[in-house]
Amino acid sequence: QYALEVLVRTLVLEIIPLYAAMFVALRHTMPEAQRIRKLLAQHHRNGLHHDEQTLLRTELLPRALGGVFSVLLLAAVSSVIALVLTYLNVYGFSHWALPAYTRAVGQVFTPAVTLIFMLKTLLLALAVSLLPIASALYDLPRGRVRTSGELQALVRLFLVMLLIEALSLVGNYY
Repeated sequence: QYALEVLVRTLVLEIIPLYAAMFVALRHTMPEAQRIRKLLAQHHRNGLHHDEQTLLRTELLPRALGGVFSVLLLAAVSSVIALVLTYLNVYGFSHWALPAYTRAVGQVFTPAVTLIFMLKTLLLALAVSLLPIASALYDLPRGRVRTSGELQALVRLFLVMLLIEALSLVGNYY
């Protein structure tokens, strides 16, 4: 029983939201920020300037919303799959243990822990979606794409993710 609570607490509360955010950052939002940098560098070389509202509406907002949605959906689906697989691994295909398992998971997900879990996942989703794009706009290219700007954006993103994770650990266990 104690091992089940530790597994659910560690896997679902801590690892899955962080993994979902890192996966979306490395596979979606960081490459999209690089595309925005290249687009802005190309337009800067050609002497074209976009209106901020048009750039926000056509390029930035869809990418940011896609990143937020991706992190939230990946974390939710992964959590449900992890909970189902944990049940099947511990109790097998018997439906008789469902009340005991529901009670054990319910003891882990108190209202405070659930609120912290939801806020952590939402903050990670916002950080992963907004920081790379903001870094791409902040480090406006001067005619060419800089690799050091991409590395700085990645470091900023991981520091913010570390801060969010530390705050959630303090909230859950202090």
